[in-house]
Amino acid sequence: MKIILITLLTVLSSYSIAANDELKQIYIEFESAYMSNNAKNFAKWLDEDYEIKQTLHIPGVGPDYRPVTKEQLIASMQKINRPSSFPRSEISKVTIKEKSENLFCGSSSTESQTKVRGKDYKETEERKVCFRKNGNKYLALEHTIDVYFVEM
Repeated sequence: MKIILITLLTVLSSYSIAANDELKQIYIEFESAYMSNNAKNFAKWLDEDYEIKQTLHIPGVGPDYRPVTKEQLIASMQKINRPSSFPRSEISKVTIKEKSENLFCGSSSTESQTKVRGKDYKETEERKVCFRKNGNKYLALEHTIDVYFVEM
């Protein structure tokens, strides 16, 4: 009986790890489409209810929150039409939180350095995307980006 239980737990654990890796890959592919600024490719990832919320946390000023509609984002991507220079997430640093069988959220954080008014800052970007299963694929439903600056 003990061997059966251990075997069952091992199989379930392996399945859970594989499912988690698959969800991380979905997150990475979505982020890649977002960062490419290829509007046509990115639009394929969006649920009809998709929304993005962007907040810059500016030292000495506070947060600057900017809601952006799906239409505004797509129009902006069409104008830019070149990949973003922001760092991409590493799959090993993506965290997955399953909310239900058809809904999960992925989050990650990246760091870079930048200059603002001649001063050096560490820039940390925290990203979170929630996906809803639609048929045999997942579409992005909610997307938040928080950017923090810390003077170096």
